[in-house]
Formats: sequence, structure tokens, C-alpha cells
Amino acid sequence: MRTIPSRTPPEDDARHFSVSRSEDGEGPEVALKLPDFATRMDISKLYLANAATGDGDGFGADWVRALAAIVGLCWWGVDRTIEADFWDHRKDLLRYGHLVLQELEDEGYGLDEIARLAAGCFAQIAGATIGEEDVQEAEDFSAAQVAMI
Repeated sequence: MRTIPSRTPPEDDARHFSVSRSEDGEGPEVALKLPDFATRMDISKLYLANAATGDGDGFGADWVRALAAIVGLCWWGVDRTIEADFWDHRKDLLRYGHLVLQELEDEGYGLDEIARLAAGCFAQIAGATIGEEDVQEAEDFSAAQVAMI
């Protein structure tokens, strides 16, 4: 990870959120941010593609890399940034996840913390996904207003 000048997430921006590193919620918070829509789609596909893999318990090496990639794509550290470049690895998110995993482990993050952060990220992503009701509401609102001649 690379150290950056300390920054504070904007208070009025709903895209910023934080997740505790500890199970009891008393540990340090990690600042995160919802990525753009296309990246959220990438995360959803990565999550779904790797959720059922593994060695019988659904928790194989690719699953760990997928969790780390999710954290990396949502990372908005207040004083540290992820060095792995998403754009260099966007066609291979498991490779990106592997690099993020190495960075997080070097910073002292345990697997349980990475999984907790990824779950928090995915919960935010799922909450930001446009649902059927939203589509219907937009469709009802956007009826064509063309005058007939």
C-alpha cells in the first residue's frame, strides 16, 4: 500500500461508507466507496462466479482472491491506497485480487477481516443495484411527450 495525505470522506456523499475490521464492530473502520456502475457489475459477476467454488466448503483460493478484489475495487483509504492497478488487471480480476490480497496481508489484515470487508462492500453494492420497482418507476415517469400533428 502507498501512503497518501490524510483525507476525510465527504459527509453528504452516500457512496462513501465504512466497515469495521473487527467482528464486534469495535475495531478500526476502513473507509470504502461504491465504485461506478460498470465496476459494480464486474464485482457482481466475480462474486457470483466464485461463490460456489472451492474444496467442498465453498472457500477455495479463487474465492479468497475474489473477496480481496472486491475490497480493492471499493477501497477508499483515508491515508493508504491500494497499489495494484485495476486497469492493468481488469480483464483478470482474480489476478487483481491476488495482488490486493498480498497488499492487505502485508498491512496485517487477516482473512476474516478481508471477508468482513468484502461482505460489507457487497451489501452496499447489492443495495445500490437498480431493482425492478426502480425500472418500472422510471418507465412510468419517462413516457414520451410528443405532440401529435
